[in-house]
Amino acid sequence: MPVPIVGVVFGAAAVGGLVWEFFFKKHPVPPAPPAPPGVLPSDPKGAALLMAQSIAKNGYTLGDQPIYKNFQGIMALNKDGFPGTHTMGAMKTVLENNKIKMIPVVVFPWLNKPGLTGYDGVNAPLLSQWDPHGILQSAGHTNVPTGGGGMPAAS
Repeated sequence: MPVPIVGVVFGAAAVGGLVWEFFFKKHPVPPAPPAPPGVLPSDPKGAALLMAQSIAKNGYTLGDQPIYKNFQGIMALNKDGFPGTHTMGAMKTVLENNKIKMIPVVVFPWLNKPGLTGYDGVNAPLLSQWDPHGILQSAGHTNVPTGGGGMPAAS
């Protein structure tokens, strides 16, 4: 059924196409299938899409570590929760194998550095981005990457 919009009649396909085009100009990654609250995807594609969406929306953040760990576990990587070169490489491979373009994002090595010094914007995101609420500093935690961010899991 045609849909009138400001005196112009568009068919449903045209409206759908306009919505689709607008959405992808704003969001480079298609939406992941919705998961029930507290349940993360158990397949590589769903986990990669959710991780890509969270990074595109929030940047790298401590609050999204469960999403990173979920993807790392599915891909048999070290579930350290730091999306480094191995994790991001695996995510890129899964997305590209599913004909989805990788999000334009800086990939950090997440190498182990003393205390919180590794959050410098080169090794890892700035601490203000990773921990915007100051949880690590106030609790005296270091939350230091174990090195390599998502290295293949030890056998």
